Amino acid sequence: MRPFSFILISLASAGTGWAGRPLATEDAYTVGARALELEFGLEYADVPAECRQYGHGFVATYGLANAVDVALEIPVVLSKPEGNNEVFGVGDVAARAKFRLAEAGFLTLAVVPEVKFATGDEDRGLGSGSSDVAALVAASCALGITTLHGNVGYNRAFPKEGEAEGCFFAAAATEVALLGPLAVAAEFLADLAEEENEKEEGGGYPMAVGGGFSFAVFENLALDAGITRGLGAADGETSATIGATWGVF
Repeated sequence: MRPFSFILISLASAGTGWAGRPLATEDAYTVGARALELEFGLEYADVPAECRQYGHGFVATYGLANAVDVALEIPVVLSKPEGNNEVFGVGDVAARAKFRLAEAGFLTLAVVPEVKFATGDEDRGLGSGSSDVAALVAASCALGITTLHGNVGYNRAFPKEGEAEGCFFAAAATEVALLGPLAVAAEFLADLAEEENEKEEGGGYPMAVGGGFSFAVFENLALDAGITRGLGAADGETSATIGATWGVF
């Protein structure tokens, strides 16, 4: 099962959060045929009694067709584990595809397969130590100035050592366009471990709530900021992000 701290560290990373910044919840929309979108983000994560991490996330999304796009994420991480020296390097690289399945009135549905590679050094605090395969169903509903997003999915982690572990996950988010280019957002994230003992040992399932805003400086360029707070087994974990999304063409 993917460590919940990696949701907090990388709000646009695999495991699975590829939504429009600063949300981790995935939306059901694609960028369009032959369109290229770049996302840049600076992240900070504080995991009590474990480590503090600073990162730079880069995501490139390209539209293969109007209903299909692919994305690649490359995170760069500066980690400061408790009692150890700072380490710096590339984290776990991730790739995903999105297939928009249907549109019915205000509702859009998509399926999103994802793969995360164990490129980050776990011993140095740069990665999770496992390669993950995941799939989720995303639904988005546009209602005037409000857009709702929902996800359900399953992630299977394959550690370099030990047995593979699975995790169901769910997410829900709301975006509201307030004043022209300004929009605010809030979301809820949850991991639902398959193994009951994982829930008990962690004091509840890992969950998080978050919020943020985005501001469209130009038609193809938006700035954003957000913060997330862990609940349940992730109680005390906090992350923050600032970044930008650029529609290149």
